[in-house]
Amino acid sequence: MTKEQQRIYDKVRRSTPEYKAKRRDYDSTPEQRAKQKAYRAVPKHRAKQKAYSATPEQRAKQKVYLKNYYAMPGQRAKQKVYKKNYCRTSRGRAIQAAFMAKHTAIRFGAPGHFTGPQLLTLFSNYGNRCLRCRRKRSLTPDHVIPFSKGGTNYISNIQPLCFPCNMKKGRRTTDYR
Repeated sequence: MTKEQQRIYDKVRRSTPEYKAKRRDYDSTPEQRAKQKAYRAVPKHRAKQKAYSATPEQRAKQKVYLKNYYAMPGQRAKQKVYKKNYCRTSRGRAIQAAFMAKHTAIRFGAPGHFTGPQLLTLFSNYGNRCLRCRRKRSLTPDHVIPFSKGGTNYISNIQPLCFPCNMKKGRRTTDYR
């Protein structure tokens, strides 16, 4: 049996009700729960991975690799084009906006963060429209209570506004929701 056939066989076997019932019974035993809890409490693989990537030799190796990678003809240009095109997609813009908000929050010392997919979900919940002018434009995340007035960076403090409306709102605590 090839690896692919084995993978398909295992997938089908695991989807049967009998297998699921056995697995549920096994996972609910106190011994198994204790094992799982102990395993999750000590993330050994992450600690090893962190220690390995933190060594000066590994950092030097990575630096040399990246230098050689970007020295290949046209590689930097390809990377720029890819990034430019990705940032034009709604997903790319949302991820970039979440990243920028996270780092601004860190600078202000505000708690919380949100992800790009959470932001896209929030935008779609409001019909991808600006809450102030009700137009379908490219949306930006706006903090209802700004960082400068003690606001957080949680998704519950975010409302979708287009760029001009976001700039007009400024530091005010206007909630358009």
